Amino acid sequence: MGSGRPEFADDSRDERAYQRRLHRARRSVTEAVSENQWLLPVVGSLIGVLLALVLGRAGGDPDPDAWSITVEEARNSVLSALSILFAGLSIVLALGSVTIQNVVGRFSLRMLRIYLRNPRDKAVVAVFAMAATFILAEWFQLSALPSEALAPVGGVIMGVLLLFFSGAMIVWYIVALTSWFRVDLTARRIARITLGAARSAERAQREDSPAGEGSLERPPDAISVLAHRSGYLTDVDTQELLDLAARYDAEFVIDHGIGRSVVRGEPIGWIAAGKSASDRLPPPDRVAETIGINEERELDRSVGYGIVVLVDIAIMALSPGVNDPNTAVQVIEEMTLLFPLLAQVGMGPYGQTDAEGRQRVVVRASTLGDYVEMATAQIVLYSGGDPAVIKALQRFARVLEGLNLTERDREAVDTFASRVRGLTAEMREA
Repeated sequence: MGSGRPEFADDSRDERAYQRRLHRARRSVTEAVSENQWLLPVVGSLIGVLLALVLGRAGGDPDPDAWSITVEEARNSVLSALSILFAGLSIVLALGSVTIQNVVGRFSLRMLRIYLRNPRDKAVVAVFAMAATFILAEWFQLSALPSEALAPVGGVIMGVLLLFFSGAMIVWYIVALTSWFRVDLTARRIARITLGAARSAERAQREDSPAGEGSLERPPDAISVLAHRSGYLTDVDTQELLDLAARYDAEFVIDHGIGRSVVRGEPIGWIAAGKSASDRLPPPDRVAETIGINEERELDRSVGYGIVVLVDIAIMALSPGVNDPNTAVQVIEEMTLLFPLLAQVGMGPYGQTDAEGRQRVVVRASTLGDYVEMATAQIVLYSGGDPAVIKALQRFARVLEGLNLTERDREAVDTFASRVRGLTAEMREA
């Protein structure tokens, strides 16, 4: 006998599962390109080899009246071009080393990850790898030809073009690196990453609805949802959880928001069975399929990471060893511009309700108030009573107080404003 469930429901679930796997695979590729320093250079080298195989002997027999470079001269020319390329690469590596020292020494070690994910470095090295492998492959192809013969047109022209392109990349790279020595541009870059992460998370949750903080209180007989691997939470398929909740008459709560670290076997939520099906719960492997966990934190989805990096820069500048309060002021001003934009993005707990309006799935994500606490607690603690820093914090608090906030977010802002007033009173007494 049939199960009674329409076939299209299974087809729809399979389609969603396929789309989920495809989406996670696409994100994994993006993260691999961002995190791995060798991937793009290897791809560039492969392209260089393919170009050499296709164009190395292209052009047919050259016209002696229009083309007078011999194979021997071409071999010497490509070796000279290779020397120029390696000299340019040494410049790139030297500039990169100096910039890394500046990023670590002036900002923070956490900032280094954002720098290493910068596509400019990978693109420059990839172009040099492509040019170098093309020239080497071209040299080996030329070695198989008679020295007195005229060199093929295509390979020599492509080698010259790649050499000029590599030189242009050096100029572009030098201009791009100078931005990392400016605090304002660096803070703005991190703020853009943070805002982009918030908007990316909002797009991923566009089919979800906000959930109240008190939604789905855990009953005594609830079963914990355990992390199926260690890493960082990247996504939760709330639609699939809603299907499981409807099938098993269950309720789901995931206590960890996107970007949080989890350890395999750690409870990250719970499942409660409804009254009509209290003796059976969804299989753990089906629940695990709905929760994405990666080894690396996805910065384009982790709002907290960007805020922590901004805080790192500020408190490092406020440390006695650095004593650069104006840098901290710059960071606070950037956050003053950032948080009104974050307030326009949907944040906080979200989930799914069934057709009857019953809350079935909740993911307890961080709220704007949580990020206000994250952004301000350490800066207030280490401000050291500096007048410029306190004035910047006062303005930040006034801007936050003028926003249209939820009650919980308002409490976090009021707490921050109260701390700033305490700093102001201490400054006046001093």
